[in-house]
Amino acid sequence: MPYIKKENKTAKGQGLTFMELLIVSALVGVVALAIYGLLSTGLRIWETVQRPLPGEDINIFLDRFRLDLKNCFLFEGIDFSGTQESLAFVTLVQSNRLNSETVGQAIYSYDANKKALNRELGDFSNVYSGAAGSLKQFLEKVESVRFQYYTFDEPTKKFVWSQEWLTPEVLPQAVRLELKIGGVGGGVFTKTVSLSVADF
Repeated sequence: MPYIKKENKTAKGQGLTFMELLIVSALVGVVALAIYGLLSTGLRIWETVQRPLPGEDINIFLDRFRLDLKNCFLFEGIDFSGTQESLAFVTLVQSNRLNSETVGQAIYSYDANKKALNRELGDFSNVYSGAAGSLKQFLEKVESVRFQYYTFDEPTKKFVWSQEWLTPEVLPQAVRLELKIGGVGGGVFTKTVSLSVADF
C-alpha cells in the first residue's frame, strides 16, 4: 500500500518558528531603545530649560530698576531721596485697586542681614496711608550695594557722582547702581540710568 503522509494539524499555522521569534525580539528591543532614547533626551532638554541661567535674575532685576527710573518724575508730596544703600522716588506703578497704571513710589533698600536688595512698589494710596507696597521683590546673595547720583557741582563747575542725594526738589542727571553679587554667576554688576526729565 502506498505510503500516505498525514498532515500534522497542530504544527502547521500555530506558533512561531525560531527565526520569527528572533526577528520579533530584535524589533521589540529596537523600538524599546528608541522610546527610551526619546524620553531621556526629552527629559534632559526639559531640565535644561527649567534650570535658571546664572545672572538671569540679576539682569531682570537691573532691567526693572532701569524701567522704574525711566518713569521717574517730580511729584508734589513724594520726594526723590537717595543714600548709598537706599533709593526712593516717584514712578508709575500698576495699582491693584484701580487695575491700571498710576502714580506711586519705588523703594530700593539693602538688607545687610539677609544680604538682599529689596524692591518695593506702592501706589499713591499706599504712600499716603503709610501702608507697605503691594509689590515686593528682592535680589539675593548681594554682598554690597552702592547707589550714586550724577549732578552738577556748582563750586567746581563740574559734573560729579555723589554718594547721597540731598536736594529732593530736583532730580539727578543719572543714577548708578553698583552690585557685588556672591556665589555662582556672581561678580560686580553696574547699571547707570540717565533721567531725561532731569533736563527740564
